[in-house]
Amino acid sequence: MAGDGRMMCGGKAANQAMAIAKLGGTVDFVSAVGSDAMADVVFATMRKFGIRVEHMQRSSAPTLTGVVIVSADGSNRIVVDPAATGKVSPADIEKQSEVIGANSVCLVSGDGFPDAAALAALTIARRAGVVTIFNPAPPPSPELRAAILRESSYVTPNEAEARVLSDVDSDDPEVLVRAIIGRGAQAVVMTLGERGAFVSDPAAGIETLVPAPHVEKVVDTSGAGDAFNGALAIALASGHGIVNAVRFACAAAAIITQGPGLEDALPLWEGLSVPPVGAAQ
Repeated sequence: MAGDGRMMCGGKAANQAMAIAKLGGTVDFVSAVGSDAMADVVFATMRKFGIRVEHMQRSSAPTLTGVVIVSADGSNRIVVDPAATGKVSPADIEKQSEVIGANSVCLVSGDGFPDAAALAALTIARRAGVVTIFNPAPPPSPELRAAILRESSYVTPNEAEARVLSDVDSDDPEVLVRAIIGRGAQAVVMTLGERGAFVSDPAAGIETLVPAPHVEKVVDTSGAGDAFNGALAIALASGHGIVNAVRFACAAAAIITQGPGLEDALPLWEGLSVPPVGAAQ
C-alpha cells in the first residue's frame, strides 16, 4: 500500500522545459497532447511557467501519462504510456523546422517520443547550426540509434542507459562513454547520481568527472535527470563551455532531489541563476 499520492504535470520533456523556464530561459515546446482534460492541465501548467505551447498539436489519442513510484530512500520506478506523444511523426516535426532552427539549443527526450521524430528534430536543428542534446531515456531502438547519436552534440545517459547505448556491461564510466563515442556520439555527459557526471568531449580534449554537491537528505530523485538536462541546456545556450555547464547542471539536480516531484521542488531554485559567461570555473 502506498501513501502521499498526488497528480501533477510532468513527463521528461515537460519537466525539462519547466526547469529551463524557471531558470529564465525561453522555451518553445514541440510535441503532442490529447483532446482530454489532462491536456488542459498540461497547457495551463506550461503557460504558468511561461513556456510557449503554440507548436503543440492536439491528438485524438489520450495525453501521455506516467506513474512514478518513489521508495523510502528517494529512488524511483516509472511506467509511461506515450499515447499522443507516441504518435508524433517526422512529418509533424518537419512542420516545426522554423521554430526549431530559431533556437540556441534543441533538447530532445526519448520519453515516449518516437525515435524517428527525435531523429527528425535533431537533424533539423543540426542543419540550422543549433546545439543538440539527446536525453536517451529510454535509449532509442537499435535501428536508429547510430543516426541519433551522430546528430547529437551531446548525449546525456544515466548509467543504465549508457550500458544499453554502448552495448558494454561495465561499471566504469570511462569505458562506457568511450564506447558510446565509438558508436558515433560527438560528446557524452553521463550522469552518475550523487557522484556527479562524467564528461567526454574528444573535439575539445575534455574527459573528466564533475562532482555533484553533497545532499544531506534525498527526498525524491524522480526529477533529478530532468533538472540536470534542463539546466545543462540553458547553460550551453548562455555560452558556457561544457564543463562549467555540467557543474551548473549537477547543482540544479542536487537541489531538486530535496523536494517531492520536480514541479513542487522548483521553488527551491529561487536564487539559483545561470552564472555569467567567464565566471570562475
